[in-house]
Amino acid sequence: MRGRHRDESGSALVEVTWLAILLLVPLVYVVLGVFEVQRASFGSTSAARAAGRAFVLAPDPA
Repeated sequence: MRGRHRDESGSALVEVTWLAILLLVPLVYVVLGVFEVQRASFGSTSAARAAGRAFVLAPDPA
């Protein structure tokens, strides 16, 4: 009995593409999370700087 040989050229490319997508989606979520944390950190630093500047430049109540 001779079995039919299926042409599987390109199947490795499809498998690698799916693997890349499966790894890329969580990586994108992690990068977006890191950007969000950095943005919040920059915002709090900027707010502290503005509060310090306002305190120094405020007129003396005495």
